[in-house]
Amino acid sequence: MITIYDSADMARVLSGPIDPDLKAILLGRLELLYPEFSEWDLADLAHFLVVEVDDYLEAIESELGISPFVNLVDETRFPDPAFEPSWEFCIARHGWFDLTFALCDSGLGICLLVPDCPEIEPTLLELCRAYATPAP
Repeated sequence: MITIYDSADMARVLSGPIDPDLKAILLGRLELLYPEFSEWDLADLAHFLVVEVDDYLEAIESELGISPFVNLVDETRFPDPAFEPSWEFCIARHGWFDLTFALCDSGLGICLLVPDCPEIEPTLLELCRAYATPAP
C-alpha cells in the first residue's frame, strides 16, 4: 500500500515510477485542493491510500481506521441490501476507483484509490464496482 500523509509524501510518490493514470488522478486531486487551500499542508487536508496487489483487507482497514464494508451510522455491512456506504463518493476513472471519506468535522478527507484489476482483493473490487459512478 502506498500511503500519502503530507506534501512531502505526495512529492515523493509523484516523482517516482507510478502508473500514469494514478499520477493523473493524484494531480487532479491536488488541483482541487490548491490554490484554494495553498496555505495549508496536505497533511491538514487529505490523506491518500493507494491499494496495491497483495494488500489484504485487514491492512487496508487498519490504515484507513475504518472498514469501507461497514456503514458508520447503522453498522450495516456490505453486501446487505440495506447497506449504504459511508464514503462521500466512489468514482471510476482510468482503471481506478477513487473513494473519498470525510471522517471529521475539520474537513480532513481520506482518499482510497483502488486499481480495477483482477489481482486486487475480490471483495473490495465487488464493493467498488457496486457503488462507483463514472467520472464526469
